[in-house]
Amino acid sequence: FFSSFVLFFVFLYFVCFVVFFFFFVLFCFFFCVVCFFCFFFAFIFCICFISTLFFYFLLSLLFCFLSYFSSLSFIFFLFFFLFLFSFSFFSFFF
Repeated sequence: FFSSFVLFFVFLYFVCFVVFFFFFVLFCFFFCVVCFFCFFFAFIFCICFISTLFFYFLLSLLFCFLSYFSSLSFIFFLFFFLFLFSFSFFSFFF
């Protein structure tokens, strides 16, 4: 009777351990997948953000030179800000 009682508790402990281990592995796998997707999207967002900033920097240099060599600086800067707004609007959605 005592040995069957001990065997039952060992079996129960083993089942609980296996179930806990299974859920722990499942949780870790799910957590890693979620973290991977979060880091992936953050990496893509950072690349897009840096390239957008670099593009804005090049555009501002270009328009500074154009406005410096031209008397129509107001039109150039207006066009620049309109283009900047439209590019940021489209880069937000795509």
